[in-house]
Amino acid sequence: MAAVDPCITDETANCGIADGLRDQLLDTLRSSQPQATNSRLTLSIRDDAGAIIAGLVGATSYGWLHVDVIWVEEAFRRQGLGRRLMDKATQIAGVRGCHGVWLDTSSDDAAAAYLAMGFVRFGRLVNGPNQHPTDHQRSFLSMQIPCPHQAPANYAGP
Repeated sequence: MAAVDPCITDETANCGIADGLRDQLLDTLRSSQPQATNSRLTLSIRDDAGAIIAGLVGATSYGWLHVDVIWVEEAFRRQGLGRRLMDKATQIAGVRGCHGVWLDTSSDDAAAAYLAMGFVRFGRLVNGPNQHPTDHQRSFLSMQIPCPHQAPANYAGP
């Protein structure tokens, strides 16, 4: 094999690169590890005009649903929409064979809401006095899926 002198390029502005790299990694994992199926999950709630007012983005793999984004438009918060999204996501994850869900947040209010839903904190990253932003913290939370739905024997994922 010929020697390569690679050049590192900042591809941050090219959104498709991240998806391609993620897909390459997942293909590698699928070929070498059992239960490495990764299926994306995107849910939305729309108002009467069709505008998205809430949504959830995540993926399932290794028996877990990872919630990457859950968002509710400010005017619609505290109406149970986030809980409805989480309930639907965990239902779908259960059908996919998942036993738990995990996520992370930098918001103390969001962490409190997740704890009220039955999540438990399993980790925390905290910035110290000389780290910017001072006292910032990120909480990592998980929850067992309460009533996992049995995936059909022939379920291969979406």
